[in-house]
Amino acid sequence: MANRSYIWNTATPDANPWNHLDGLNQGIEFVEIADASNRIPVPWLCCFRGAELNKVSIPLEPHDNGFQPEPLIFELPWIEVSTAQKNLQESLHIFQELTGDLLLGEGYWDYACRGLVDLPLPYLVLNPIDVFFMNDPLEEAEKFARCLHESSGSMELIKHLSFFNEYFPAYPAHDFYSLPFSELNHQARLESSRALDAAYLGKNNWYWHRAIEQKHTPPEPPVQNKVTREKKQWWRLW
Repeated sequence: MANRSYIWNTATPDANPWNHLDGLNQGIEFVEIADASNRIPVPWLCCFRGAELNKVSIPLEPHDNGFQPEPLIFELPWIEVSTAQKNLQESLHIFQELTGDLLLGEGYWDYACRGLVDLPLPYLVLNPIDVFFMNDPLEEAEKFARCLHESSGSMELIKHLSFFNEYFPAYPAHDFYSLPFSELNHQARLESSRALDAAYLGKNNWYWHRAIEQKHTPPEPPVQNKVTREKKQWWRLW
């Protein structure tokens, strides 16, 4: 089963995913705009550079013997859409340094920038919790927080978190986004492409999280007290 990471477009500046889910009961909706498997893509790491980090408590399932482990504390980011757009627009050099090719890096960067326009809500939230658990979750969470807030050495952290394969070049962006996957049959190159891909769902496939409407059966009209009368014979006047 894949370990997935998500970007949510939200109405409130809060990195805690459970708070957004709880907010559905108050009619506060949010939308999932990107979804990646087994990685935190390079464009996401660029978008959230310098983002506000919130400490989030992650509950763990009890052991088979009934022991309840202490929750883990991760630092997760939220950011204004306008700031994320600016961060990404200023990150072309990261794509080009990773790929070692100006045009190759620009293709993935351009796709990532175009996918952040016309979002319906003002904030972005990144939820990488499942990906942290692919390795030691506390170590991965610490690397993630450093990647967003440290300039020195961050390139190595970007490669690590995105699972970018530096030894095999990514496919050209045009090929990656247009050809069937059956023709993209070099696994290592495909991993590099996926690391550079923003993994947007596309507006037609955005997944809106909305409160479930409670459908109540309309109450039956009250039964009026009826006076039971004998059937009137034709000859009686009453």
